[in-house]
Amino acid sequence: MDPNETWNQLLEAYYDSDSERVIELSEAMLRWLRRGGFGPGLVVGSPDGSTLVEMASSFDTRAISESVARNLLADANKRISAR
Repeated sequence: MDPNETWNQLLEAYYDSDSERVIELSEAMLRWLRRGGFGPGLVVGSPDGSTLVEMASSFDTRAISESVARNLLADANKRISAR
């Protein structure tokens, strides 16, 4: 699995409100991380997009990506249940 590609697709699916895809990708990311896979490269930006900072490779992005994937998964499940 390519965690960077999965991460980008996960964020796109969330942005597009594609709950089924969010669930699929969140579960894939969480499985990958539980099995000891490395976290995706993360870029932090300002709301206007003018400032982007890539987290250093020495920074463990696993905890952040796991937390976000869990939250997006829970949100997607709520959206599907509300239908």
